[in-house]
Amino acid sequence: VSARRWPCISSTRRRKRTTTRSAAAGGAVARLPARRRPPTRRKAMATTNQLAICLRRRDHGEHDLLLWLLTPELGKITAIARGARRPRAALIAACQPGTISRCQLATRAGSSSALPVLTQAEIVWSYPAAEADFRPAAARAYLLELVDLALPDPEPQEALYAALAGSLEAVGSAADPAAVVHGFELALLRELGFELSLHGCLACDEALAEGPAVFDPAAGGLLHASHEASDLALPVSPDAVRALRRLAQPAAYEVDLSAIRLPPEIGPVIRDVLRAAIAYHLDLQPRSATLLDEALAGE
Repeated sequence: VSARRWPCISSTRRRKRTTTRSAAAGGAVARLPARRRPPTRRKAMATTNQLAICLRRRDHGEHDLLLWLLTPELGKITAIARGARRPRAALIAACQPGTISRCQLATRAGSSSALPVLTQAEIVWSYPAAEADFRPAAARAYLLELVDLALPDPEPQEALYAALAGSLEAVGSAADPAAVVHGFELALLRELGFELSLHGCLACDEALAEGPAVFDPAAGGLLHASHEASDLALPVSPDAVRALRRLAQPAAYEVDLSAIRLPPEIGPVIRDVLRAAIAYHLDLQPRSATLLDEALAGE
């Protein structure tokens, strides 16, 4: 007899295979225990230790934090700190923007899409909790946002990491935080392949005398004022040119950026020159720049 035409026969046979009669139960039908599935094996976690600067953080879920970190070996990466927002969480101190930590990151082996998890962190440097001068805090906020916006891809950034770590610490004791900020802006442009030409005229290759000059971001450097330049060109004085050179190469000029104090007539010129270069080459206009300008103006 076909089981397709008589489904009751098929169900009876199936019932005989899955049930048994128990004499102790008075002939009642008792089901056999279901077959247990083998336990699933979790993929191993690969760990790595990295020095990292916390650039930015954002709430994620109920208790977690998303972190954007700058490391010398991996560049800018995104990680997750699970449970960092719980009361008395051990990782919360390392999740403050501007903090430098030695981090242990865990990633699931064989997975390229899962975010690394911050499992341990040892703070290497952090800024003071309370500062009487607001300028260092505004400078750090600007530097962190600038790097966060300028580095979209994870690739090694050893020189830029060292420059940012040194600048975050130097602005706290600098005679003029603006000098440290401008020195880092020049280093950022150089590391990203947009080093400014500050020695000689780009149009005629002649040395810049004490006469008038202009900075043209479209050309990438300085020109004699007599040469044709783009509409973005800005006039710069000889004193501003000399200051730009010292800020761009402090080691060559044997100067300490934290000891430089920019004169009032030069500081705004250098600020406008570097903001124009960053806007043209990197297409960036950090929102924290307004806060920094207000803090420096209120000194």
